[in-house]
Amino acid sequence: MKRLPPAIRPKYRYISYNVHCEKDLEFETVIGEIWDTLEEYLGVRKLSEGEIWIMKNQYNKKHQKGVIKVQRSMEKDVIAALTLLSGFNDNKGFLQVENVSGTLKNI
Repeated sequence: MKRLPPAIRPKYRYISYNVHCEKDLEFETVIGEIWDTLEEYLGVRKLSEGEIWIMKNQYNKKHQKGVIKVQRSMEKDVIAALTLLSGFNDNKGFLQVENVSGTLKNI
């Protein structure tokens, strides 16, 4: 089976984020709050259209940084939803979007 030509393939953006919280958080805690916030802001339909992936292998627990993969058309909506995140379980905190790139290498 042939690969799709580049003009037809979906375009993705990689959003790097930094977690600011009172204590270091596990990936599962961060991902749960991110999904809840995205679902609340975007809704289930737009969430599925955006093909959003929160990349576990890119999460750094020590520096509290991670990467989210999203379709280019949903990039601004996802960034807006991430700014609405106000805490992680019982801990006060927020997510700061650091960089947006078309490739993982440039993050």
